[in-house]
Amino acid sequence: MGHEIDFTIADLVADQRAPTPTAAAEMVLPRKIDLTEQVSVLEQQLLGAMQFKIDSLRENFLGLVKRLSDPSRKLRENQQRLDELAINLSRRWQDRLRQYKIAWPRTLAVCTRSVRWRYWSAATALRINFQTI
Repeated sequence: MGHEIDFTIADLVADQRAPTPTAAAEMVLPRKIDLTEQVSVLEQQLLGAMQFKIDSLRENFLGLVKRLSDPSRKLRENQQRLDELAINLSRRWQDRLRQYKIAWPRTLAVCTRSVRWRYWSAATALRINFQTI
């Protein structure tokens, strides 16, 4: 009994068996050099992904900047359009005044004749009515 090796259930179901606790620790823990390599690979992948994202965002930003217009340019365009509209309005107003200046005497004459005709018609009708009485 004293010289037999003790086996536990865990020993029987394990995939691997270590003869000593130190050997078991070496089997469970990865080697430092393997971890360093793995960290280096992950670091390179992360840097590549970050660079790709930065490039993508930069391209998107430059596209948005191109689509934006300069506010001062837009303001100048609107000011120019306003000036053109003001000049156009002034010209139309002057044209309309000229037309009224030309048409007003004729309109006044026609109105005056019309009023005179109505008065004459009314006066004539009244004379006829007075003569019949």
